Formats: sequence, structure tokens, C-alpha cells
Amino acid sequence: MRVGRWSLIVAGVCVCAGATSTAARSAADAAPLAISADELNAGDSLCVIHDGQIANVEVTILPSGDTLVEGKAFRLVYPPVAPAYAGLTDWFGAGAPIFFQGHRYVKDRLPLHIYPREIRRAGEYEATPVFIGRDDPDAPVYDVLFIPVQPGCIFQAYVSRGSL
Repeated sequence: MRVGRWSLIVAGVCVCAGATSTAARSAADAAPLAISADELNAGDSLCVIHDGQIANVEVTILPSGDTLVEGKAFRLVYPPVAPAYAGLTDWFGAGAPIFFQGHRYVKDRLPLHIYPREIRRAGEYEATPVFIGRDDPDAPVYDVLFIPVQPGCIFQAYVSRGSL
């Protein structure tokens, strides 16, 4: 599966600016781009989970670093709360394996940024959406699952480690 390159991370969210796809990378593999907030303007977009689906929303980033969606604070419109994002859940924080469709999956590396066009929804775990690679075939077991952990298309990869 192909996963997009890292994009600017501002205030804990990823500002996506139309990068091309490259090989999957974890936070250990690459650092965020260094761009000051005053270089950004309206027309940028952020990836969010909304009603269980992945979507890009247009944002304006002010010189102060505040991010707005239709004039409202991004953090208020799209808060990083469960179940849409696993980042603050007990099960994610504990680092325990997850079980999806009868198979065991474990965390793989650090969370990474993935573009919405590169994944598709496969179901839910503890009411949090579960995604797989766009081109992954429907199968009883997937090699890798992607769990959203925070707004900005930041996902945690989980790899298959056998059945129950």
C-alpha cells in the first residue's frame, strides 16, 4: 500500500497541501515540515473523521497559529475525542492488542499521516473507525489496520498477529 508523505503539523494537526504518494513512513522515519503559520492561508485543508467517515475540510490558519473552520475554532468543531479518535481511549493508551474480525493486531511503530484517498473504512473497534488500504482486497484478515488517533489524518498502524 502507498501512503502519502509527511505534511505540516500545526498545533497537533496535519495541514495537507496536495503532496504526492510515497512509501509508508512513521514518525521515526521523517520529521514534520518547518513552515511558519504566517506562510499559510485560506484554502488549506485538514483531514478529520466525521460521522465515522474520513474527510478533508477547508481551514484558515491565522498568523497567530489558530486554525479556523468556517470562522470557528477547529478544536471546537472537530475535537479529538473518542470514539472518532482512539488517541485518548484507555485501550489505545494501554498499548494492548486489538481484535478485529476474529484476528489479533498489535501496534506497529509510531503514528503516521495517511491521505484519505489511500484508505477505506473496514469497520469499527470499540466504536472507533477502522481503515485498511484503499487497494487491499476484502479478506477475513488484513495485514495492516489503520486506527485514527487525532485530527489531521494521524493514524496508528496495527499489524496482524494471528487469530483468536
